[in-house]
This record gives sequence, C-alpha cells and structure tokens, in this order.
Amino acid sequence: MINEKEVQNRVNRRLSGLAASEQRRMRIRAAINAERKEAQPMKRTISKTLVFAIVAVMLMATVAIAEHFNLFNFFGERDERYNAVAPYATLTTTEPALVEHPELGTATASIDSAYFDGLSLNLAYRITQGQNVAEYSPTESELALMTIGDADVLVADFSENEPGIDILRAWNQAVKNGTPYGYRKTSVYTSDHTITDDGVDLYPDSASPAYNASGEFCEMREFESPLPDEVRNRQELKVSIGVKQEVVYYWFDGANCYWRTEQEEVGTMTATIPRNGESKQYIGKGTINSVNCAITAEVSPMASVMTIECDAPINTFLSAAPEGTDKHDCWVEVIAIDESGNKFRPQEGIMLDDRTEFTLPFQGTGALPKTLTVYVYSMWEDLDAPDLTTLDGITLKADK
Repeated sequence: MINEKEVQNRVNRRLSGLAASEQRRMRIRAAINAERKEAQPMKRTISKTLVFAIVAVMLMATVAIAEHFNLFNFFGERDERYNAVAPYATLTTTEPALVEHPELGTATASIDSAYFDGLSLNLAYRITQGQNVAEYSPTESELALMTIGDADVLVADFSENEPGIDILRAWNQAVKNGTPYGYRKTSVYTSDHTITDDGVDLYPDSASPAYNASGEFCEMREFESPLPDEVRNRQELKVSIGVKQEVVYYWFDGANCYWRTEQEEVGTMTATIPRNGESKQYIGKGTINSVNCAITAEVSPMASVMTIECDAPINTFLSAAPEGTDKHDCWVEVIAIDESGNKFRPQEGIMLDDRTEFTLPFQGTGALPKTLTVYVYSMWEDLDAPDLTTLDGITLKADK
C-alpha cells in the first residue's frame, strides 16, 4: 500500500541529485489591433434576426472550442508539453463519481482527459464543488476529541482560486498574532491509487494540483515510465480512481493548535483511455572520454527510457569529486538534446560508482525527436554544470 507521504518520498528520491530543471518558455501571444480607416463610419442598424443569428454562431463556435479544450490545455499554460499532446488526450468513456453532501451540494469527481502511448501515461481529472471552508469553534466535548499540536505545523497551505481562501488566510494570521480562531474544511479528494480493470496498480511519478478560475480542483498525474509490462502493449486502458470525503477541524486557542479528521470512501471515477501515441527505438554508439559506449532508448512524446552501456566502470573515466566529498553528494548526470535544442532531463540520478551499465527514465518534450545527442558527465554539490559543447556527445537515431 502507498499513501501520499510515500508518493512524495518516492518523488523526492527520484529527483535527488538532479540539477534544477530550467523552466519551459511559455508561448507569447501577440494582440493586433486593427485601426479604422474611415474617420466617420456610416451608421447602420442591425435587425433582431441578424443579432440572433450572430449569437447562435458565436455559441456554436464556443461549443466547438470547448469540445477541443481539455485539462491538458489548462496545464499547458505552465508546461507546453501538455499542449502538444492535448489533441490526443482523449477518453473513450468516462464515468464520474457523484457525492451528495449537505455542505457541498453535489460534488462531482471525473477524469477529464488522458494521454497513453504504451511507454507513458498522463491523466488529468477535476473535482467540482469539492470543498467548503467555514469558521469553527469547538464545544468542550469536541475539543476533548481533538489532537493537540504545534501551531507552526498547522499553518494552512492554500492555492490561488481555492474555495475558502479568505478563511485560510485568516487562520494563518490568527496563528501569527496569537488570536483564537478555528475552521472546518469539508473536501472531496481522490485516492493516490490508479487501478486498471484487472488490478494493475499504476504508480504516480508526480502530481500537479491547481484550482481553475471557477474554483474547481484540477490535477495532472504523470505515471512512472516505463509503464508496467502488463499494460504496455494494450490498445486501451480501463482505469478507476477511488474518491474519498474528508472533514478536518482546526482550532487555535491562542497558544496551541488542535485538530481532528473524519474520512470515508464515497465513490469511484472511471475512464477508458485509448492508445493515442507511439514510441520509437533509438540507438547510437560513440566514445566518452575515450571509452566506448552504446546507448539505446525508447522514446515517446511524453517520456523516454535510456540504457547506457560502457566498456569501463563509469567512475574510471568520468571526473572524480574533490577529496572528502560525500559519495551521496556526487552523481552521474545524463542530458539528451534533440535536433531543435530541446532537452530531455532524467527523472532520477545514479551514484558515481563502478557500474558499467545503467538505465534512466526521462521526461519527454511533447514530440518525437529526429535525433538525440546524449552527454554523460559527473556532478557534485556546488559544481556548475559544464558547457556541453566541451563534452563528448553520442548521437542517437531512430532504429528503422
């Protein structure tokens, strides 16, 4: 069994030792204002019939745009990779979980879109009317059921557009000022397990949560790649994600914090995800610091898995860290760059040791490359990344 803390630990372990990823450049949108050439345009009247026709056309256009817009476009505002595969992030079927609650009304949790290409899976879902936050003061009997803790531990963490944000801000200010205050948060959330119809548990590699302008909770999940062998060759994935309900009570008496949690399972959201992408094999050979190395990679638009085999242990031909450096503070960095200059960065690192072969997963760029040039070098704390043009690179081409 895994939980949110374990998932976070897995992510932290996979990201440990990596150089900071550069932020992807967002698209620049130019607005062009047309100037009227006529100084005194002729006044014209428009019939009601024409007005209704124009409105109808606009509504049809809005519906057409909405049909092609999904949460991949929403998350694509911050990561262009999602925009690139948004047209292929479709579902064959989807069944939401409906949760009736006296405070929330009807909360809806549904899988919105997903991209599956055999090597990788990315899935986005939304929860509508899934959170309510209200001020709260416990009775003596309720306070007796609560757990006491350090106020610093219970500072509220909130996101832009999150429902109840004013109360959460007021809580933080009360804790800071030493003023008694409390709140109750009722929310619908999802399990961290994504299960196929035949019981394969797909492990998430990362999750990007956000609230949209309407206050809906949205999340993009990226799963560990390569996907399990049991699902890699399927033409579709039938998945389900459990939905839960939670009520948390927080009270600050001016010195100490108290909290209590109630949880229950309330439903399941499901979807059928068609295979809408492909992966390719890439191969290349060359030398790194005069040592022969062969590289094979499976690459899809959203992920890559690369295996590097060398004729000598990597700690014999890659630069060694200064004497006294902790071995856990030194690692092997692998960067792959496609023909357009886009960088594929590894999602985990390996120690600089006596191995001659290793495999690393990479995050994709949103498109299949024509070629990849791979650079392998050692890094340690406080060392600046090298100029790649000074290093030996090995070029990979698609294996036709």
